[in-house]
Amino acid sequence: MRVHSRNSLTQMDRGTKRSRHNYPIILRTAASAVVAFGVVALVVGCARNPGPTPARSVSTRAADADGSEPEPLTREAIKELPDDLLERGAATWVEFKLHNLPGTEEEAVLKLPRSYRMVYTTINVESEIEDGGWNQYFWNTRMMLNREAISDFEMIGADDYADLMHRAVAVGEKEEPDRKRLRRVGTPEAFVKSYDHSHLERFDDEFIGLKKRIPLSHIRTDYIREHPDEFVTE
Repeated sequence: MRVHSRNSLTQMDRGTKRSRHNYPIILRTAASAVVAFGVVALVVGCARNPGPTPARSVSTRAADADGSEPEPLTREAIKELPDDLLERGAATWVEFKLHNLPGTEEEAVLKLPRSYRMVYTTINVESEIEDGGWNQYFWNTRMMLNREAISDFEMIGADDYADLMHRAVAVGEKEEPDRKRLRRVGTPEAFVKSYDHSHLERFDDEFIGLKKRIPLSHIRTDYIREHPDEFVTE
């Protein structure tokens, strides 16, 4: 059972094939410049820290259902767009690229260009932790893409985030056998029970504190503006 983040509008179990109309990505929004979050949590409020501030959407509009391309990201757009719209535009292209890649979610993410993979991995970490902490992140990802996420944090100069994730992963790996056993039960109650076996909460608090001091979105948008060649799509 995959726990649906408060910030995830359509998600599937890891390891399954993605379809055109329902593939797992945390960045999906309504096909509009207006940000509209849907609350699709199987266990909303069941995590140890209910009601955390949700990460904002980072997509100006989802890729069309027929898979058509989003609006291009131009040099001018990368230079002139406000930070939130720039980040959404980059995330929209991540969604589009994943939409058109074969295989499981993890297989598709590994095929993305490195900079687009960074947008995916760092937002995924941020969104899941704000919703349910590191335990939820590890529950949903099954400990996959951790190495890539740490590397991506380092690439954009988010060294404090990389260090924090490295330490959280070390604890998460020790706890994974308990999570794996509870995942096989496949119920919301099993997910809630997984918190009883976890010692990750201190890293949740550290992550939230770090975000207040060094907003992750600022680091991402600074990187995009400083490396436009890696994101231009026209």
